[in-house]
Amino acid sequence: MCEGIIKQHGRSKALQGLRMAANDIVEDLADVPPAEVASLDEVLRVAGFVTLSELRRRYSSSFKRVVKRGQIRDEAEYYLINGIVVYQTSDVGAGERALLQGLLDAYEQTIGPASA
Repeated sequence: MCEGIIKQHGRSKALQGLRMAANDIVEDLADVPPAEVASLDEVLRVAGFVTLSELRRRYSSSFKRVVKRGQIRDEAEYYLINGIVVYQTSDVGAGERALLQGLLDAYEQTIGPASA
């Protein structure tokens, strides 16, 4: 199927479409509970595949908006960032992990510890 798409639309357009599809899938999985993400990440890691948390980090427009804005605005964003930091299943460097942890800490202070 991929070969047919490449022949019909060209390699560049096929890759662009694949990236868009990957982003859509990552966005669709945004509501997966953290425990399920951790479990899926472990299965993917053992099989030698990129984890969902890493894909979220790479492709999630929400993730990119939070980092650019420098602030977590809601619970969905909180759990996205929390999944990347707490479960340590993505290839996040120490500097980026520290930045993300700071965003989590700031959000938790604004909503109170019982709500986070």
